[in-house]
Amino acid sequence: MSFISILQGGKAAKQLGTYNKNLADRDASIIRQERDQAWNFYEKFEQPKFDKTAEQIRDQLTVSYLKSGVTMEGTPMEAFIDQDYELKTDAEILKFNAVNAKSRSENAALMRETEGMLAQWEGKLKKQQSYYDAGSSLLSDSATMYGAYKA
Repeated sequence: MSFISILQGGKAAKQLGTYNKNLADRDASIIRQERDQAWNFYEKFEQPKFDKTAEQIRDQLTVSYLKSGVTMEGTPMEAFIDQDYELKTDAEILKFNAVNAKSRSENAALMRETEGMLAQWEGKLKKQQSYYDAGSSLLSDSATMYGAYKA
């Protein structure tokens, strides 16, 4: 009668695989929510704050040059362009980091989903294997019974 426990084990393995898939899907959903929150923070807070600060720096530099009576040509203009270039570079680095973090989060979510699908697939295979094992057990038990009856 071991075939019954083999079938029960296969059913339990399938249920465990489905449970692990559901956990992985939930984890992936949480990772995506965190990713979206981080991206929204970047778009609604970090980037506008940086843009405002950069604009203040540009304005202060312009006012400083104008107050000192320096014309915006030659070296002062080059300094202004260099400052603007640095600010734009910093803005691009900030955006790159945000996009990179977003991509890493999506990859982590996809990995969790893949792990879940693998667990579910493994559970299905174990259930299917339990049918073969139960059949083998029945045949083995039948052969043993037949051998004992014949003797």
